[in-house]
Amino acid sequence: MASESTPAPRTTKAVTAKPVVANLKAPSSSINVAQELARFIKEKNLCSNIKGKDYVQVEGWQFAGSQLGIVPIMGAVEDLSFEKELRFRATVSLYDLHNKINLGGGVAECSNTETTKRYYERYAICSMAQTRAVGKAYRNVLAWLIKAAGFEATPYEEMVDVVDAGTGATVVEEKPRPAGGPGHEKDAAPSDEDAPAQPSEAQRKQLIALIASPLLDDEERSTLLAVPVDSRPLDWMEKTLAKLPAVLKERENPKKALAAAQNQLRQVATKYAAQLGEQEHKRWMLRADSLTAKPEELRAESRALVAHFTLQPA
Repeated sequence: MASESTPAPRTTKAVTAKPVVANLKAPSSSINVAQELARFIKEKNLCSNIKGKDYVQVEGWQFAGSQLGIVPIMGAVEDLSFEKELRFRATVSLYDLHNKINLGGGVAECSNTETTKRYYERYAICSMAQTRAVGKAYRNVLAWLIKAAGFEATPYEEMVDVVDAGTGATVVEEKPRPAGGPGHEKDAAPSDEDAPAQPSEAQRKQLIALIASPLLDDEERSTLLAVPVDSRPLDWMEKTLAKLPAVLKERENPKKALAAAQNQLRQVATKYAAQLGEQEHKRWMLRADSLTAKPEELRAESRALVAHFTLQPA
Protein backbone atom coordinates (compact mmCIF):
# COMPACT_ATOMS: atom_id res chain seq x y z
CA MET A 1 0.00 0.00 0.00
CA ALA A 2 1.37 3.41 -0.94
CA SER A 3 2.60 5.80 1.74
CA GLU A 4 0.45 8.90 2.21
CA SER A 5 3.55 11.08 2.12
CA THR A 6 4.53 9.93 -1.36
CA PRO A 7 4.24 12.84 -3.83
CA ALA A 8 1.39 12.30 -6.31
CA PRO A 9 1.88 12.88 -10.04
CA ARG A 10 0.19 15.85 -11.68
CA THR A 11 -0.36 16.80 -15.27
CA THR A 12 0.11 20.55 -15.18
CA LYS A 13 3.21 21.29 -13.16
CA ALA A 14 6.22 19.65 -11.54
CA VAL A 15 5.74 17.83 -8.28
CA THR A 16 8.18 18.36 -5.43
CA ALA A 17 8.64 15.79 -2.70
CA LYS A 18 7.36 16.82 0.70
CA PRO A 19 10.09 17.58 3.23
CA VAL A 20 10.55 15.37 6.24
CA VAL A 21 8.81 17.93 8.46
CA ALA A 22 6.93 20.74 6.71
CA ASN A 23 5.11 22.65 9.47
CA LEU A 24 7.68 24.93 11.08
CA LYS A 25 5.05 27.07 12.77
CA ALA A 26 4.91 24.56 15.63
CA PRO A 27 7.96 24.72 17.97
CA SER A 28 8.17 20.93 18.16
CA SER A 29 8.30 20.76 14.37
CA SER A 30 11.28 23.13 14.24
CA ILE A 31 13.10 21.02 16.81
CA ASN A 32 12.49 17.86 14.75
CA VAL A 33 13.94 19.47 11.63
CA ALA A 34 16.97 20.78 13.56
CA GLN A 35 17.64 17.35 15.07
CA GLU A 36 17.43 15.60 11.69
CA LEU A 37 19.66 18.27 10.18
CA ALA A 38 22.29 17.83 12.91
CA ARG A 39 22.25 14.06 12.45
CA PHE A 40 22.67 14.25 8.68
CA ILE A 41 25.44 16.88 8.71
CA LYS A 42 27.50 14.98 11.28
CA GLU A 43 26.89 11.61 9.61
CA LYS A 44 28.00 12.92 6.20
CA ASN A 45 30.88 15.03 7.59
CA LEU A 46 29.44 18.24 6.14
CA CYS A 47 30.88 20.49 8.83
CA SER A 48 34.41 21.57 9.76
CA ASN A 49 35.78 22.60 13.13
CA ILE A 50 37.57 25.93 13.37
CA LYS A 51 38.87 27.02 16.78
CA GLY A 52 36.49 24.66 18.53
CA LYS A 53 33.38 25.72 16.59
CA ASP A 54 31.58 23.73 13.90
CA TYR A 55 30.83 25.45 10.59
CA VAL A 56 28.50 23.87 8.04
CA GLN A 57 29.70 23.40 4.45
CA VAL A 58 27.53 24.49 1.54
CA GLU A 59 26.22 20.96 0.97
CA GLY A 60 24.86 20.99 4.52
CA TRP A 61 23.07 24.28 3.91
CA GLN A 62 21.60 22.82 0.73
CA PHE A 63 20.32 19.81 2.66
CA ALA A 64 18.67 22.14 5.18
CA GLY A 65 16.96 23.93 2.29
CA SER A 66 15.84 20.67 0.72
CA GLN A 67 13.97 19.80 3.92
CA LEU A 68 11.86 22.89 3.41
CA GLY A 69 11.59 22.80 -0.39
CA ILE A 70 13.96 25.76 -0.80
CA VAL A 71 16.35 25.66 -3.77
CA PRO A 72 19.08 28.08 -4.93
CA ILE A 73 18.95 29.81 -8.29
CA MET A 74 22.18 31.27 -9.64
CA GLY A 75 21.89 34.89 -10.76
CA ALA A 76 24.47 37.29 -12.12
CA VAL A 77 28.18 36.59 -11.85
CA GLU A 78 30.16 39.84 -12.15
CA ASP A 79 33.82 40.12 -13.08
CA LEU A 80 35.26 42.87 -10.86
CA SER A 81 38.89 42.13 -11.68
CA PHE A 82 41.26 45.10 -11.80
CA GLU A 83 44.89 45.14 -12.85
CA LYS A 84 46.56 42.30 -10.88
CA GLU A 85 43.53 41.48 -8.72
CA LEU A 86 41.10 38.76 -9.76
CA ARG A 87 37.71 39.39 -8.13
CA PHE A 88 34.24 38.01 -8.83
CA ARG A 89 30.86 38.73 -7.28
CA ALA A 90 28.02 36.20 -7.50
CA THR A 91 24.33 36.60 -6.70
CA VAL A 92 22.06 33.72 -5.72
CA SER A 93 18.34 33.80 -4.98
CA LEU A 94 16.27 31.23 -3.09
CA TYR A 95 12.96 29.89 -4.33
CA ASP A 96 10.28 28.19 -2.25
CA LEU A 97 9.00 25.30 -4.36
CA HIS A 98 5.96 24.74 -2.15
CA ASN A 99 4.67 28.30 -1.93
CA LYS A 100 6.04 29.41 -5.34
CA ILE A 101 7.69 32.54 -3.93
CA ASN A 102 11.18 34.04 -3.76
CA LEU A 103 12.72 34.11 -0.30
CA GLY A 104 15.55 36.55 -0.79
CA GLY A 105 19.09 35.54 -1.53
CA GLY A 106 22.73 36.35 -1.04
CA VAL A 107 25.70 38.07 -2.64
CA ALA A 108 29.30 36.99 -2.16
CA GLU A 109 32.72 37.77 -3.56
CA CYS A 110 36.06 36.04 -3.88
CA SER A 111 39.41 37.61 -4.68
CA ASN A 112 42.96 36.40 -5.15
CA THR A 113 44.03 39.05 -2.63
CA GLU A 114 42.73 36.71 0.10
CA THR A 115 45.62 34.98 1.82
CA THR A 116 44.67 31.43 0.85
CA LYS A 117 43.52 32.40 -2.64
CA ARG A 118 46.55 34.29 -3.92
CA TYR A 119 47.63 31.37 -6.10
CA TYR A 120 44.15 30.58 -7.43
CA GLU A 121 43.49 30.93 -11.13
CA ARG A 122 40.66 32.95 -12.66
CA TYR A 123 38.11 30.13 -12.95
CA ALA A 124 38.74 29.09 -9.32
CA ILE A 125 38.03 32.59 -7.99
CA CYS A 126 34.83 32.75 -10.04
CA SER A 127 33.69 29.34 -8.84
CA MET A 128 34.34 30.08 -5.16
CA ALA A 129 32.33 33.31 -5.40
CA GLN A 130 29.35 31.27 -6.61
CA THR A 131 29.79 28.64 -3.89
CA ARG A 132 29.92 31.33 -1.22
CA ALA A 133 26.84 33.03 -2.63
CA VAL A 134 24.84 29.80 -2.29
CA GLY A 135 25.89 29.48 1.35
CA LYS A 136 25.21 33.16 2.04
CA ALA A 137 21.73 32.97 0.53
CA TYR A 138 20.79 30.04 2.75
CA ARG A 139 22.43 31.71 5.74
CA ASN A 140 20.25 34.80 5.32
CA VAL A 141 17.11 32.65 5.50
CA LEU A 142 18.00 29.59 7.56
CA ALA A 143 20.65 30.78 10.05
CA TRP A 144 18.24 30.18 12.94
CA LEU A 145 17.75 26.55 11.88
CA ILE A 146 21.47 25.84 11.57
CA LYS A 147 22.01 27.47 14.97
CA ALA A 148 19.23 25.36 16.47
CA ALA A 149 20.98 22.28 15.09
CA GLY A 150 24.06 23.19 17.13
CA PHE A 151 26.29 24.75 14.48
CA GLU A 152 27.65 28.23 13.84
CA ALA A 153 25.45 30.39 11.61
CA THR A 154 28.28 31.43 9.26
CA PRO A 155 28.87 29.17 6.22
CA TYR A 156 32.19 27.34 6.32
CA GLU A 157 33.23 28.74 2.93
CA GLU A 158 33.29 32.22 4.48
CA MET A 159 35.42 31.04 7.39
CA VAL A 160 38.35 29.32 5.71
CA ASP A 161 40.43 32.49 5.85
CA VAL A 162 39.66 33.56 9.42
CA VAL A 163 40.47 32.35 12.91
CA ASP A 164 37.28 33.46 14.64
CA ALA A 165 33.68 34.03 13.60
CA GLY A 166 33.36 37.24 15.62
CA THR A 167 33.34 40.80 14.36
CA GLY A 168 37.08 41.13 14.80
CA ALA A 169 37.94 38.06 12.74
CA THR A 170 41.52 38.11 11.55
CA VAL A 171 43.01 36.57 8.46
CA VAL A 172 45.06 33.43 8.91
CA GLU A 173 48.62 34.20 7.98
CA GLU A 174 49.99 32.05 5.24
CA LYS A 175 52.93 29.91 6.30
CA PRO A 176 56.11 30.84 4.44
CA ARG A 177 57.03 28.42 1.75
CA PRO A 178 60.10 26.41 2.85
CA ALA A 179 63.20 26.64 0.76
CA GLY A 180 63.78 22.95 1.28
CA GLY A 181 66.24 21.01 3.35
CA PRO A 182 66.01 18.50 6.19
CA GLY A 183 62.86 18.63 8.30
CA HIS A 184 60.85 20.57 5.72
CA GLU A 185 59.66 17.75 3.49
CA LYS A 186 56.11 17.74 4.95
CA ASP A 187 55.69 21.49 4.52
CA ALA A 188 57.10 21.68 1.04
CA ALA A 189 54.76 21.95 -1.90
CA PRO A 190 54.39 18.62 -3.71
CA SER A 191 56.34 18.22 -6.89
CA ASP A 192 54.63 17.88 -10.23
CA GLU A 193 55.51 14.18 -10.20
CA ASP A 194 53.83 13.57 -6.81
CA ALA A 195 50.75 15.70 -7.41
CA PRO A 196 47.64 13.87 -8.70
CA ALA A 197 46.55 14.63 -12.25
CA GLN A 198 44.27 17.68 -12.43
CA PRO A 199 41.75 18.81 -15.08
CA SER A 200 43.25 21.14 -17.66
CA GLU A 201 42.29 24.78 -18.01
CA ALA A 202 40.57 23.93 -21.29
CA GLN A 203 38.46 21.25 -19.59
CA ARG A 204 37.39 23.65 -16.83
CA LYS A 205 36.46 26.33 -19.34
CA GLN A 206 34.48 23.79 -21.37
CA LEU A 207 32.54 22.74 -18.27
CA ILE A 208 31.75 26.33 -17.30
CA ALA A 209 30.46 26.99 -20.82
CA LEU A 210 28.24 23.89 -20.67
CA ILE A 211 26.89 24.86 -17.26
CA ALA A 212 25.80 28.19 -18.70
CA SER A 213 23.59 26.46 -21.30
CA PRO A 214 19.89 27.43 -21.07
CA LEU A 215 19.05 23.77 -21.75
CA LEU A 216 20.05 22.90 -18.18
CA ASP A 217 17.48 23.18 -15.40
CA ASP A 218 18.30 25.50 -12.49
CA GLU A 219 18.57 22.56 -10.11
CA GLU A 220 20.93 20.74 -12.46
CA ARG A 221 23.08 23.85 -12.74
CA SER A 222 23.15 24.27 -8.96
CA THR A 223 24.17 20.64 -8.53
CA LEU A 224 27.06 21.00 -10.97
CA LEU A 225 28.20 24.12 -9.11
CA ALA A 226 27.71 22.65 -5.63
CA VAL A 227 31.44 21.87 -5.64
CA PRO A 228 33.77 24.54 -7.06
CA VAL A 229 34.83 23.71 -10.60
CA ASP A 230 38.48 23.91 -9.63
CA SER A 231 37.93 21.29 -6.91
CA ARG A 232 36.53 18.65 -9.24
CA PRO A 233 38.87 15.68 -9.75
CA LEU A 234 40.06 14.70 -13.19
CA ASP A 235 38.01 11.48 -13.40
CA TRP A 236 34.78 13.35 -12.55
CA MET A 237 35.62 16.06 -15.07
CA GLU A 238 36.30 13.56 -17.85
CA LYS A 239 33.08 11.62 -17.20
CA THR A 240 30.99 14.81 -17.06
CA LEU A 241 32.49 16.25 -20.23
CA ALA A 242 31.90 12.94 -21.99
CA LYS A 243 28.22 12.85 -21.01
CA LEU A 244 26.93 16.43 -20.67
CA PRO A 245 27.40 17.61 -24.30
CA ALA A 246 25.36 14.63 -25.53
CA VAL A 247 22.61 15.38 -23.00
CA LEU A 248 22.40 19.01 -24.13
CA LYS A 249 22.49 18.00 -27.80
CA GLU A 250 19.56 15.64 -27.18
CA ARG A 251 17.57 18.41 -25.51
CA GLU A 252 17.84 20.56 -28.62
CA ASN A 253 15.30 18.18 -30.17
CA PRO A 254 11.94 18.55 -28.32
CA LYS A 255 10.83 14.98 -29.09
CA LYS A 256 14.10 13.46 -27.92
CA ALA A 257 14.11 15.68 -24.84
CA LEU A 258 10.61 14.50 -23.88
CA ALA A 259 11.47 10.86 -24.51
CA ALA A 260 14.60 11.11 -22.36
CA ALA A 261 12.69 12.78 -19.51
CA GLN A 262 9.95 10.15 -19.70
CA ASN A 263 12.51 7.35 -19.56
CA GLN A 264 14.22 9.00 -16.59
CA LEU A 265 10.95 9.12 -14.62
CA ARG A 266 10.18 5.49 -15.52
CA GLN A 267 13.58 4.38 -14.24
CA VAL A 268 13.17 6.27 -10.96
CA ALA A 269 9.63 4.97 -10.42
CA THR A 270 10.82 1.42 -11.11
CA LYS A 271 13.75 1.79 -8.72
CA TYR A 272 11.45 2.81 -5.86
CA ALA A 273 8.52 0.57 -6.85
CA ALA A 274 8.58 -1.29 -3.54
CA GLN A 275 8.51 1.90 -1.47
CA LEU A 276 5.84 3.49 -3.66
CA GLY A 277 3.43 0.59 -3.59
CA GLU A 278 1.53 -0.82 -6.54
CA GLN A 279 -0.98 2.01 -7.03
CA GLU A 280 1.50 4.86 -6.67
CA HIS A 281 3.98 3.11 -8.91
CA LYS A 282 1.30 2.74 -11.57
CA ARG A 283 0.40 6.43 -11.30
CA TRP A 284 3.98 7.48 -11.81
CA MET A 285 4.38 5.18 -14.81
CA LEU A 286 1.26 6.72 -16.33
CA ARG A 287 2.70 10.15 -15.66
CA ALA A 288 5.85 9.13 -17.51
CA ASP A 289 3.73 8.23 -20.53
CA SER A 290 2.14 11.70 -20.62
CA LEU A 291 2.51 13.46 -23.97
CA THR A 292 1.46 16.85 -22.59
CA ALA A 293 4.07 17.17 -19.85
CA LYS A 294 7.12 19.31 -20.41
CA PRO A 295 10.55 17.62 -20.23
CA GLU A 296 11.70 19.95 -17.45
CA GLU A 297 8.61 19.02 -15.40
CA LEU A 298 9.32 15.30 -15.67
CA ARG A 299 12.98 15.81 -14.81
CA ALA A 300 11.99 17.83 -11.74
CA GLU A 301 9.55 15.13 -10.68
CA SER A 302 12.26 12.47 -11.06
CA ARG A 303 14.59 14.47 -8.82
CA ALA A 304 11.77 15.02 -6.32
CA LEU A 305 11.09 11.29 -6.07
CA VAL A 306 14.76 10.51 -5.55
CA ALA A 307 15.08 13.22 -2.88
CA HIS A 308 11.90 12.01 -1.18
CA PHE A 309 13.32 8.56 -0.55
CA THR A 310 17.04 9.31 -0.16
CA LEU A 311 16.64 12.21 2.28
CA GLN A 312 14.19 10.51 4.63
CA PRO A 313 15.61 9.76 8.09
CA ALA A 314 16.83 6.23 8.63
